Order: sequence, then C-alpha cells, then structure tokens
Amino acid sequence: MAKNTEPKKSIHPSIKQALGYEPQQSDREVFDDWKQRKSRVCKPCWELKYCPYGPLVEQSPCLPVLRDGMEEQIEYFEKCLSTNLVGSVEALTPELKSQYEEWLADEQVLLSQAAYQLGQEEALAEASKHPTDAEKINAWMGELPPIHIYRTKYEEPERDIREEDFEPERWNKIVALAQKLEEKYQTALKVGSIDHRHPLEPARAAWFNAPIAYGATGNFRTSPV
Repeated sequence: MAKNTEPKKSIHPSIKQALGYEPQQSDREVFDDWKQRKSRVCKPCWELKYCPYGPLVEQSPCLPVLRDGMEEQIEYFEKCLSTNLVGSVEALTPELKSQYEEWLADEQVLLSQAAYQLGQEEALAEASKHPTDAEKINAWMGELPPIHIYRTKYEEPERDIREEDFEPERWNKIVALAQKLEEKYQTALKVGSIDHRHPLEPARAAWFNAPIAYGATGNFRTSPV
C-alpha cells in the first residue's frame, strides 16, 4: 500500500462512531489509530501465558454471543455456586507437563505467580466486603474508560521478584504461596492432572449470579457484566 493513500476497503461511518471516531474522519486516520490501539493490550498473565480480556477485546463492539455458548457458561456458573468452588480439574497434556517442568525449574516464575495470586486474593477479599452484589462486582472488576480514550501502554520491563522490594510479612506470604504452587505442580506431574478448584469468593459469586439472572429472562444476546 502506498504511503499516504486511503485503504482499499472503506469503513462505514457507523463503525467509526462505534469505535469512538468521528464519522467524517478519513479511513487512513482510523486505520492508523487502530493499529496503535492494538499495541495497547494487557500483559500476558502467568497462568494462561496470554490474556484474552484486554480492553481491546473487552470493550470492542462485537457480535452477540451464541446461545449455546452462553448456556454452557451459565451452567458452569451454576455449578460453581452450587458447589461453592470455582475452577476445575484438568488432565495434563504433553504441553502442560513440559510447561510445569519449566516452571518448577525457575524460582522466579513461581515467585511471580505467587505475588500475582496474592494480589488477586487480596483484591477479591476486599471487594467481598461490600454489602451489595453490584458494589462487590464494581470493586473487583473496576471500570475502564471507553476504548477510544484508553491509551495506557503495557511496556514496563520485567524484573526479578526480590525480597528487599517487599515488607517482611508480605514476602513471607509470597514465599509460602510459591511453595504451595511448587507442590501443586509436582503433584500434577505425578498424577497426570491438576486441580485448579478453590473456594468461591463472594465477589466472584456476585459476578456469576448476574448473568444467571440475566439469562433467566431468556435474553442471551449479551452479558450484563
């Protein structure tokens, strides 16, 4: 494509508006800005090795979810609420076995995972203190500005998890969690499966209840949360 020429495919004004642009903006301006947006997504998380929920995905206009997928998700939420557990038991694939072996050989990976997990546990515990479900959900999930305003970049250099960067009590918690993760991965390699289940937190339960109540109306087009 030649420089300073318009893209061959035009963008409908309604799409520009949905993405936060002015209808009269040129296609070139929109394409160039959208290219920049795609570089501003969330950092990969330790557990999945990628993040499917950055603002680019979470707030972009998209087609409604399929009914089958929504029903399957709601069934999972209902199971979690009935058992008071979140997560599942997953059989290890060769890829997962290799991944866990790599993690077990890297203390920094375990410490980083433990620090992240501790932060999540604390955030959920704090959010769960709120009196109403709506307040619990908002406190846990928070809110991002509209996608056309969101411009935060995630380019902070990675650094080692060091004891001197934490208060003694917090460091001890991180080390204890890292040891539990190490034991969890070792057990998984022995038995051939890994148990990701843990008690369902009140804030997460509130978040699960919202789409269940929404789905009960028969409208599965979108999730309310």
